[in-house]
Amino acid sequence: YYMMGNMKTNDILCAHISISRFHCVIFCDQEQTVKICDLQSKAGTYLNDEMIEPLRAYRLSDGDVFNLAMSTRKYKIRIDYSCVVEALRQKEKEINKEL
Repeated sequence: YYMMGNMKTNDILCAHISISRFHCVIFCDQEQTVKICDLQSKAGTYLNDEMIEPLRAYRLSDGDVFNLAMSTRKYKIRIDYSCVVEALRQKEKEINKEL
């Protein structure tokens, strides 16, 4: 997971005055999907120009754009599962070899 906010302890430091100390988190769930969750920030998190509800996880897709609070900085999501696919192919080869 990656924490975003204006505290120096966050993984991604965001310096805009409207961004909360611990604003949002981006993480992978058990199904290996990437999600974003607003941590009850004071000015909200926007996903594709729509404010998301606090403490609710929203699935991110390749090409989605989000921004925090009143900041004009936008973050575009790029999701690359090629490493996962390659690891699964390798695992499949190993299993087939054992059979």
